Amino acid sequence: IARSIEEPVAERLYEEDKSGLKDLVEKYKYFENVDYLIIEDYDRNVVEHTFMESIPEALKGANKIENLDEVGAYSTTIITEPVERIDYVDIIIPVKEGELGFIRIGTDKDYIDSKVITTIYYTISVIGVLTGIWMIIGILLVNFRISQPIKFLADMAEKISLGDFNTPIKIKSKNEIGELAEAIERMRESLKAAI
Repeated sequence: IARSIEEPVAERLYEEDKSGLKDLVEKYKYFENVDYLIIEDYDRNVVEHTFMESIPEALKGANKIENLDEVGAYSTTIITEPVERIDYVDIIIPVKEGELGFIRIGTDKDYIDSKVITTIYYTISVIGVLTGIWMIIGILLVNFRISQPIKFLADMAEKISLGDFNTPIKIKSKNEIGELAEAIERMRESLKAAI
């Protein structure tokens, strides 16, 4: 949200358009994940905010940046509001590298934690479903590549035991099942020749 409003905030701070900033703040204060929005000028003085009255004391001196080079794109701090006992994740984003001001957005830490947990559950669910699909594919491959040839060889051995020596055994597998098929085929030919 802060990145999406950075340009409009920059324009309004540059033009010193307080009513435009107020409209912008009003628009975003109803977002589900925004508990507060504070716009500060380059001296870190509050220009606009979403609070009905004044900014709570716990937020006034919080998240002060001493050296903007250490921050980079944003800074995050956990702030505890002592009266309501809410932990906020206070994110501060410099507007035009801090030359025009700063945007501070606060979100309830419990809200973020619940979203992280939900994401983890979805990820685990997707991994579980994909694992199940791969297991089914593996079982089908085992059935097709191992069980079917063994069943065929068992049927052929049964025919040979009943005296049917005319059906050749043809399995084009180059593993142990192929070796077993060749051995049964040699046995069939030997029995046929002997009888």
